[in-house]
Amino acid sequence: MSIAALMWVRGLNPRDWPERDAVDRSKAAHILHCYADYVNEETRRAYPSAATLSRQTGFARNTVTKHIEYLEESGLLRKVGRSGRGQGGANMYEVAYPRNEQPQPKSKARENQKANDDATKQIAARDDLSKPEWQRRGFQDERAFDDWNHEKWLKDEKQRTNQTTDVTQFAR
Repeated sequence: MSIAALMWVRGLNPRDWPERDAVDRSKAAHILHCYADYVNEETRRAYPSAATLSRQTGFARNTVTKHIEYLEESGLLRKVGRSGRGQGGANMYEVAYPRNEQPQPKSKARENQKANDDATKQIAARDDLSKPEWQRRGFQDERAFDDWNHEKWLKDEKQRTNQTTDVTQFAR
């Protein structure tokens, strides 16, 4: 199974595909999704038989075959051969999802890792529970924190008494 192929298929919009008589684009999308489930990550190829896809989708075998032809014509599948020998083989297709040909340079990867480490350290320093709360909140001294905390408590208490008063007025 190829996660990249599945994610690519999920990002497609069948309404953007070309129209063709007797082809339901939503059925084609479902068949392509089933195909993507069988894709080998390294070779980008899959070879489930039409019978297997028919069982998996619930569509008739000739419907599956017709929609696979449509997917080929649309450029979403490319026939690359057959698997197995004789009557027991299935057509092998390559799913046309884009490759990420540009691997990230190691120096860039290291730079990104360093930035992530720095951010993690900053969060850890901010949330360090071994420090007193006034230092974690960024106050210079404990007195300033106490003043701020007291003002906050007074404000909250005032709001609570106002709410209590409002409730008692409605009770009468």
